[in-house]
Amino acid sequence: FAVVKSDGERFAMKLIDMKLSDTEEVEHERKILTMLGLHRHIVCLADAFDLPGGTTAFVMELAEGGEVFDKIGKDGPFSEANAADVVRQVALGLAFIHTAGVVHRDLKPENLLLTSKGIVKLADFGLAEWCGKGAKPITEIAGTAAYMAPEVVLADDGEGPPYTETADLFSLGCVLFSLLGACKSTAITLRADSQT
Repeated sequence: FAVVKSDGERFAMKLIDMKLSDTEEVEHERKILTMLGLHRHIVCLADAFDLPGGTTAFVMELAEGGEVFDKIGKDGPFSEANAADVVRQVALGLAFIHTAGVVHRDLKPENLLLTSKGIVKLADFGLAEWCGKGAKPITEIAGTAAYMAPEVVLADDGEGPPYTETADLFSLGCVLFSLLGACKSTAITLRADSQT
C-alpha cells in the first residue's frame, strides 16, 4: 500500500509491468475507472501514473477488510441476512456501473472487497467493457468460468449472439450461491486472448 506523507491517508497500489501487459487493456481499465469516479460500492481510482522501468501504478482506494472470498474461507457460509446484505450492496454498485454504460464481466467473491466497516466494494475492472447505447456489441468470452453467464459462453468469441450487462446479474446469483454454500471457486479466469 501507499501512504500520503502529509496526512497519513492509506491507499492500495496496483503496479502493472507494462512489458508483460497489453497497453490498450491497461489504458481501457484506467479510462473506465476514471469515468466511474467515486461511488460507495466501487474501489475507486485515486490516481494513475507511470514509474521508471516501464511500470504503471494505479493508486486505489484501500479496502482493509480484505476479500469476501477470504471471509467465506475463514468463517464459512454466510447467514441469509448477511448474504442478502452483501448482494444488496453489490447490486447498488452494479446499478451504478450499468447506468454508466459499463459491464464488469468478472464478478466473483475474490473481486468483492470489504472496508474496515464492512462496506462491500466492487474491484478489478480489468475485464470490464463498455455497454449500452453507442457501445459495440460484446461478443468476447471473458470472466471466471464458475461465475460466467450462459450468454457469455454462447457468445463464443464472436460466433454467437452478443450479450449485455445482464451477464453481471447471473454472476451475482452465483456469488449468492457461494455466500450461502461457502463454495470455494478454483475456476480459472478466461480471456479471449489466453490459452487457459
